Amino acid sequence: MPDKVKLSASKIKTSEECSWKYWCKYHLKLPDTNNDGARRGSICHIILECLGNPRHKKRHYKPLLKRGIKEGSSIDRLIRKLSKGLELNLDSYEPIISKNLVKGKLHLIGDYVDLSTDKISNLGMIYHMVDEGLKHDMYGDTYYKPTQSHDEIAFDIEKEGYNIRGFIDKLFIYKKDGKVLIRDFKTSKKSFSGKDLDDNMQALMYALAVKDLYPDSIKEDICVEFVFLRLMGRKGDVLRYMVGENELLGFEEFLKHVQKKMDNYTIEDAKDGFAKYKGYPSDGSFSGKMLCGRAERKGQLKRDGNIMWHCPFKFDFDYYALISNEGSTVKTAFKIEDLLNHPEFDNCSLEEHQYKGCPAHNSC
Repeated sequence: MPDKVKLSASKIKTSEECSWKYWCKYHLKLPDTNNDGARRGSICHIILECLGNPRHKKRHYKPLLKRGIKEGSSIDRLIRKLSKGLELNLDSYEPIISKNLVKGKLHLIGDYVDLSTDKISNLGMIYHMVDEGLKHDMYGDTYYKPTQSHDEIAFDIEKEGYNIRGFIDKLFIYKKDGKVLIRDFKTSKKSFSGKDLDDNMQALMYALAVKDLYPDSIKEDICVEFVFLRLMGRKGDVLRYMVGENELLGFEEFLKHVQKKMDNYTIEDAKDGFAKYKGYPSDGSFSGKMLCGRAERKGQLKRDGNIMWHCPFKFDFDYYALISNEGSTVKTAFKIEDLLNHPEFDNCSLEEHQYKGCPAHNSC
């Protein structure tokens, strides 16, 4: 019998967006090309988690809040060290979202912005997002000091009918009036839209987890706050959701239904909800056929010479896989060297595989 699936908001969202993408990511466990955005996000979260520790408030947080990150500082060195480990090119540039916002920060990121082409480097973007995170009520004490403050809470909760897992960036509990504030930092270039804006599954998941972890601390609706670091100063830069008891009861019933489906997911289910056949979205969200990308072949170039984006599972590719003695896939990678240090390497067999591409786009 297969292991019980551990549900997360991103996992459920993926299955709703495209059944085949869900199959590739969570059943076949295919390798995915990690992009610069994901790498920048990881670095920002690590930096903000580190600076969110109260023992760093006087020595690091307050000077950074006053003067910003300086080249050669301890935070700058940490950013560069993390970037090297994640293979992020700090000198790589991409378009600026808001020129006015960037111009107001030239004292901080001026050396990393090219206003002639309206582009900003990865290092400049990280500087900008960390700076915004530091300004946003870092310790939850804007009005009064929280009774409890927690960073990077990992949860893995199993209840009758469902199992959820995830991470919460920040949690503030105010015993004085029973308030609870959950904060999640986002480094994406877009705010929520469509279904994510109106009925946010991640907010419900976080609130449900906190309710289970700290049941005696909650006396009213739970506030879940999403802070879009890259968008600060623009519409939708901070979104808040108040989650009540009735919503959580309904969400639990939804999770039980999803859990049953995920635990018994088959190749037929994987071919039942291709994004390609869902058309283009009308609600402004990045969903439906847009998730496939417009590229018609691997390596297709845009007019500016850059490679045209497409879903990582749209076309065929070769990869390597670690297979357990029971025949299950432990981990996959594009390069053998990325598997050599896996803790289960000596107990697995190494195999070379070929992925034939998405059936909705390839006659395979």
